[in-house]
Amino acid sequence: MESETEKESKNENGKVYDKMFRREIELSDDESVTVIIDQAAEGDTGVVVWDAGIVLAKYLQASGGVSGRGVLELGSGTGAVGLAAAALGASPVTLTDLPPLMELLQHNIHINRPLVSSTSTFPLVWGDRDQGEELLSHLGGPPDLLLASDCVFYPDSVPPLVASLTQLCGPSTELLLSYEERESQEKLDTVKLFFRLMSASFEWSKTPLSSHHPEFRSEDIQIFRFAVKKIVEVES
Repeated sequence: MESETEKESKNENGKVYDKMFRREIELSDDESVTVIIDQAAEGDTGVVVWDAGIVLAKYLQASGGVSGRGVLELGSGTGAVGLAAAALGASPVTLTDLPPLMELLQHNIHINRPLVSSTSTFPLVWGDRDQGEELLSHLGGPPDLLLASDCVFYPDSVPPLVASLTQLCGPSTELLLSYEERESQEKLDTVKLFFRLMSASFEWSKTPLSSHHPEFRSEDIQIFRFAVKKIVEVES
């Protein structure tokens, strides 16, 4: 179950986040594993928890297989999905987003310790190859699992997003991406552009709705699994 309360919240430095909205994501049947997320009471991408993130977090719970894997999340926003992976045993976990969002991410890591003790943050602007190389150095190589939720949103952000995904995924990296289908033509075209650009380096499969968490699923929210295309050597 997910619970919500409106409150003021202080980070470890004592700074008050005004009008924060607390959400709790339960990741076990007995409620022993719960991730707490502070988000803005209202706002755009990056400061609120979107439904596609909840669906992906609960999918990680339902599907298992996260424990012990190194995880990288792109476009973390509040960190809900990456923190859920950490709470489910992933280690280490690195949350990334634009520099202005680092403080909120670090705050949400802080309020979930020690459940997510192996979690850290790293600022990343999509498409910035130098930052991408620094991130790979920080990770010690490509991650085992890369997570992204509702990142396919604005058409201008798709090419740099695909560039970062291509740079950060290694031959053995599994990429899980969730997004909510939206009816506007611009959003439909944005999704088509994303898959067209991803086709240069990735192959993918759609996760059937029956594999999603039974209580956290929607026909409007899709989860796709991506892998880097294997290079087939042709004998001369």
